[in-house]
Amino acid sequence: MLLAVSMTFIDRTIVAIAAPDIVHEPGLSTPGMQWTVNACLLAPAAFFALGGRLADLYGPRRVVLAGTLVFVVSSVLCGCVPRASSRRPG
Repeated sequence: MLLAVSMTFIDRTIVAIAAPDIVHEPGLSTPGMQWTVNACLLAPAAFFALGGRLADLYGPRRVVLAGTLVFVVSSVLCGCVPRASSRRPG
């Protein structure tokens, strides 16, 4: 459980560190960046109730392991996204 909670804190830190690139590359405004950070916080909060229900049905150990696996795979896929090129097509 400590590993799972630590990963979420690390993920929030990564969003904070990447904030300048998140703003610059798609050209977000300050409110756009605030929405991005809020979305990163809201998504896990929205799944807490679902996770609790799934833990009631399938057992907490299975749900924590499945959630951790989904989180790790998602984080790796996010890290594999290529940087935007400075050239525009056409």
